[in-house]
Amino acid sequence: MPLSCKSAVFTFSSLLFFLLFLCISPPPLLSCQDSLDLHLAHLDSTLKANPKDSEALLERGRVLLAAGRPDEARVQFNLARNTESKEIIARARIGLGDVYRVKPNRKWWAIREYRMAMKADSAFRCEGLYKISQTAFELGWTHGYNVACDALTELVCLDPKYKNVLKIWWEKIFTQSDDELRDVCRRFDELVDQGSENRDLLIYMARIRSRLGQPDSVMVALGKLETLSSEHRRSERLLLEAQCQLVRGDTLGFEECYNESLRYAEQDDDFTHLIRDSEPIFNPTETAKWDSLETPAGKSAFFHTFWKRRDPDPTTPHNERLLTHYRRLNEAKKKYWDYTPHSLFMTSYTYYRLMASRPVYSYDNPYFDSEYDPDLWWDNCRPLALQQRGLFYIRHGEPDVLYSFGFPWDASLTPPSYEAWQYGTAFFLFNRKKGFYAASKSYAEQGNITVAMNSETYKDPLPRINQAFYGVDFRGEDGRLEVEFYQSIPVSVDSVSVGTPGATVVVYDSLWRELVRRERKSQWVFTGRDSMCIAVNSVQLEPGPMFYALRMDVPGYRSVVRRNIDPTPYSGKELELSGVILGSPPPVGVRVHRRMGVNILPRPSLTFRQGELISVYLEVYGLASDRNGGRSFRENVTVGLEGEMAEKSLIQRIFGGRTPRTSLTLSFDRVSRTAAGPLAETFNIDTSDLVPGRYSLKIAISDNASGQENAIACGFMLVE
Repeated sequence: MPLSCKSAVFTFSSLLFFLLFLCISPPPLLSCQDSLDLHLAHLDSTLKANPKDSEALLERGRVLLAAGRPDEARVQFNLARNTESKEIIARARIGLGDVYRVKPNRKWWAIREYRMAMKADSAFRCEGLYKISQTAFELGWTHGYNVACDALTELVCLDPKYKNVLKIWWEKIFTQSDDELRDVCRRFDELVDQGSENRDLLIYMARIRSRLGQPDSVMVALGKLETLSSEHRRSERLLLEAQCQLVRGDTLGFEECYNESLRYAEQDDDFTHLIRDSEPIFNPTETAKWDSLETPAGKSAFFHTFWKRRDPDPTTPHNERLLTHYRRLNEAKKKYWDYTPHSLFMTSYTYYRLMASRPVYSYDNPYFDSEYDPDLWWDNCRPLALQQRGLFYIRHGEPDVLYSFGFPWDASLTPPSYEAWQYGTAFFLFNRKKGFYAASKSYAEQGNITVAMNSETYKDPLPRINQAFYGVDFRGEDGRLEVEFYQSIPVSVDSVSVGTPGATVVVYDSLWRELVRRERKSQWVFTGRDSMCIAVNSVQLEPGPMFYALRMDVPGYRSVVRRNIDPTPYSGKELELSGVILGSPPPVGVRVHRRMGVNILPRPSLTFRQGELISVYLEVYGLASDRNGGRSFRENVTVGLEGEMAEKSLIQRIFGGRTPRTSLTLSFDRVSRTAAGPLAETFNIDTSDLVPGRYSLKIAISDNASGQENAIACGFMLVE
């Protein structure tokens, strides 16, 4: 620290500490007031001997100020100014500033005294600038914060280590201009070149360079910090590096650095910067969940789940939604930076609600009143210094159409009085008030701003291909479950071939951590009037809640689905049925899937054409043996139309043709050829007489030996 910032020998704060110490631990027979009186009596005795003793006058002023007697203290400081010593004059001016600072409506007087102290003796410049900034913060509003910004910026350039001023300047001031940021960086460069090994200096250099959009300079500062101390602020360092990689277009490098930042955040329990960047897209459930977390492991798991749930393709190591979020965040900081984060609108809750809820026009117009809770925005803009439009942009991106118009009809106004952001058919109106834009109620096509600020929009750059899929569970070995997933893409015979895309299945635990992955090539199968690329993947799972994602690899397209699954275990001690595979008899020479000796072609869409044979496959477990060692069961099958299509059968009867049906029943008596183990059961359903519609299929099994019964149901669609 330079000598200029060490010259105050007996400061007000040290004296206050001394007096508090006397009050807390007084001599046995002296109260705090007695100690104060004794100290003042000693000073009076000194001044009686020498009325011009400046040190005694200054000390007496500080004692009186600490005792809550500012008017008496002011007299002492004024008397102390009658000297030729620049240091004494400066200290007296500092004391007068402290007096005016505690008096109502005198903070500008205090700032004037601090400035005069710096003018009297430049050695007090650091102390004066610091006190000016703190007094200006107490003034509040934009003007006070601007004064504080100027004072702190100068102080940071003089001595960035003075009284933690660097942290105050960065965290309490959001309105530094680019020129001010560059000036600070130049000063920091000088200090580093002079051999300074201040680690915080380097991290702040990286932050400032990042705000200025200078990724190469950010990387230089981070490299120096890595050399100096590889353990210092590891999570923030990697997050800054990730953002540099994103600006450079290296998306792979961005994701690697981001994931490393999250890993170190858990180790150091420091999620400050990660949460600041992600919180703008939290929904209410996520906000409540984050607030309830207490352990670093829980917070890390929250972030992992938070981004994985938003990933358009969780089966790949890349998360396009994460990239889009940070691109929007960077763009919002450029276009929708809040020029007035210290305004009354942003700092006074009462004023904020008053302004946020007033009508757009001065007269009462029911179409223009705000009809949402303004707390939707309160305290969400300041951490990132963003306007309301910036927060909206982070959630939903660039509007489809942006309309700007004046008040009420002059479209030439700059800046415009209103902006209307259109997404699809919904409009969101932002009204300029006192220099800032706030969301307002617009008209009949107004979007629901509350819903919009609790949701988000992601526009996938890849066109989607909807794949058909479903899964069936079977009893596996050692109490585990075997789950088969069936995926297909329907391809018209006249369409251009998409080849034979690969099919991927990935299963995750409840925190979206990968458990198992399976991949295989699909097959192109001709099914009559249509063709489809179909694939079957099988995985072994433990029972419990999980997620799964299915992907079909079609170049230039996105074909991904995700669902949750919570399979229950098989007991292995009673009659039980597996899930049901619905498909069709495979064409001659085609073998897509074979299970327990049965060749079947699953139909992932569960949609069949009228007249097709539907092949049904399931497995029966836990059949008991009769006294002869044999096993047998009775099977009853019911197929029924689900509701709304029943009237079509009447129309078809009137106009002739084959008698339509809306239901059918089948019964089978089955005898097992094996004495133990699961039994494969398969049969066909002829749909020739069934009317189109959605059907339910119920299969009931009765064990002839034990009398136990069990049933399972599923559904399918029949089309013309």
